[in-house]
Amino acid sequence: RTWALVSWWSGDCNAEKANVIDKGSDEVEEKRDEQQPCVHRLMFTKDLGKNFLQIAEYVVQFSWGTADHDQENRVYFSSYQNKRGDQGRLTLWSSEVDFNYIDVSRQGRPKGSVVTAVPWGNKFLVSGPYVLVARVKNEAAQTVNLMVSSDGAKTFKAALLPSGFGELEESWYTILDTSEGAVIMHLDSTSEGVKDTGRIFISDASGVKYSQSLKNNVRAAQGDCEFDKVVSLNGVYMANIVVQPQGNDQGIESGKAKEQQSFEAEAADGDAVEQKHGGMRANKAKAMKAAKEERIIRTVISFDKGGAWKYIKAPRVNSLGKPYECDGKGPEECSLHLHGTTSWDFYAPFYSLESAVGILMGTGNVGSALRFEPEETSTFLSRDGGLTWVEVHKGAFIYEFGDHGGLVLMADDLKKTSEVVFSWNEGQSWFDFKVSKTPFEVDNIITEPNSTSITFIMFGTRDEGVGVLYYMDFNAMG
Repeated sequence: RTWALVSWWSGDCNAEKANVIDKGSDEVEEKRDEQQPCVHRLMFTKDLGKNFLQIAEYVVQFSWGTADHDQENRVYFSSYQNKRGDQGRLTLWSSEVDFNYIDVSRQGRPKGSVVTAVPWGNKFLVSGPYVLVARVKNEAAQTVNLMVSSDGAKTFKAALLPSGFGELEESWYTILDTSEGAVIMHLDSTSEGVKDTGRIFISDASGVKYSQSLKNNVRAAQGDCEFDKVVSLNGVYMANIVVQPQGNDQGIESGKAKEQQSFEAEAADGDAVEQKHGGMRANKAKAMKAAKEERIIRTVISFDKGGAWKYIKAPRVNSLGKPYECDGKGPEECSLHLHGTTSWDFYAPFYSLESAVGILMGTGNVGSALRFEPEETSTFLSRDGGLTWVEVHKGAFIYEFGDHGGLVLMADDLKKTSEVVFSWNEGQSWFDFKVSKTPFEVDNIITEPNSTSITFIMFGTRDEGVGVLYYMDFNAMG
């Protein structure tokens, strides 16, 4: 298919540009366009960019429709009602923005007129059978309702929380998953409970009625949540939660939860995160540990789509064959805890792939809570969908799967290295080989998107920020 949606900003969108240009200048024509209002335009092409047709202007967000309702030719978008003057970027919830759609004919022409499906609908997500729209509830208070459609935007209903919560009215929320016939979302808990956490709710098949699944789920200031689906299996999810310093884990207790107190110090700002290639990974990990030292974070797993959560059982021995001292201790005192997505710039998060059935990897530690010191961190692997785990190497490694998970490749993620470590048998035995005479910092290891190949690319940086890339082909060893 050669169809595509493209957007760009046109007009005078550069406030620092000089307003006066000599008439004889070659920039006259360009200046003529820049004197027009600054507008975000949505364009459609049916020939991969040779020709464009405008679909809408003053657009905030856009997306193709879903195949679940045979709407591949439908374009959903949110846009400003007022089509005059400069368009600002949407930084606050606004009653001047609506959620709309228009259909495109098989010939590639807009069919009919634009339909406003949700007035005041600012942001939206089209995922599987669901269309989810954030509609402004109170512009002054900056709250929104989540409007849900499971019939291709024919009808919308407000999402309903359990009895006592009322309609979903929040400043923001995060949709985590819709792949298993339900909507899983994270709601901000800024107004109550532990800071920088939220509650996980799971919907019924319609996406309208929700029940609470998990409390105090860790999130970053940017909205990233430490909640992930094991994509190769149905119903298996992993999450990180913050618990009370007293050890009373209200994140997974059943029944009515008690009131919680906010006790966490301010999280680290984004400056440390930006220093990705500064050669200071150990220092960054220490800075992260200092920023989170007041947080008691634990990892939990669910095998029934969030119906029940439990701690991850610790391995019996470590990678050196020494037993973990968990005998006689409860799961609150001795379990496996793994880093999630908010730790990505420091440690690799828990990881799974659809083509590697049952194979999971993560970095973390065994103990009463997640640790952030490099010397406390090891790399772990599961071959049975998270039910049991083994420590495969001391230290934090970056990893990737190949050959449907049969081949696992990894490299040191915190300090310079000249070696990679690999396994041919799903992590039961490991081998290492040298790829460089000069140690370098590994940024990532990648392979084909379906991870069925046995070729990899590893890239990173040497001293002075010089980039380096290695291509590794394991076919010769097959």
